Amino acid sequence: MYFVGIEDLSGRVEILVFGRTAENTGDSWKEDEIALVSVRVSHKEGQLRVIAESVERINDETLTAFSRADHARSEAARTREERDTVLAAVNDAILVSVEDQSDAPTKTIEQLSRALEALPKGPARVKVALQGMTIETNFSIRKSPETLAQIAALDALLP
Repeated sequence: MYFVGIEDLSGRVEILVFGRTAENTGDSWKEDEIALVSVRVSHKEGQLRVIAESVERINDETLTAFSRADHARSEAARTREERDTVLAAVNDAILVSVEDQSDAPTKTIEQLSRALEALPKGPARVKVALQGMTIETNFSIRKSPETLAQIAALDALLP
């Protein structure tokens, strides 16, 4: 049985390692090494204890795999955001957020204007969020599930 102190940027905790876990993980506990530790928390006799269940040393390969997985998740989220025209109905207005990656925002606005002009007229004012700005347009459309779906599909028409 032994005690292991583990710390990160937020603080330090002491982990109790005993039994089979101590036998099976003895080589994994190295000073100044990064480790992934599974623990269970015990609260006996008013005392809080953190007991190790398993440990995995983190090496360069593991860090690279974590980094790739994190990058893939970030890219997937960003791709979804860029691919989809994000739509939010705000009071009596409709906000269309366009993630414009082109060097020609004027072209994007022109294409969006043509698409909005084809939608049924109504009382909901249309605002466009583009490159960190919100632009109030002269368009007023009917706010309906169908119209909102059409606006959400506009990203296929945009550069």
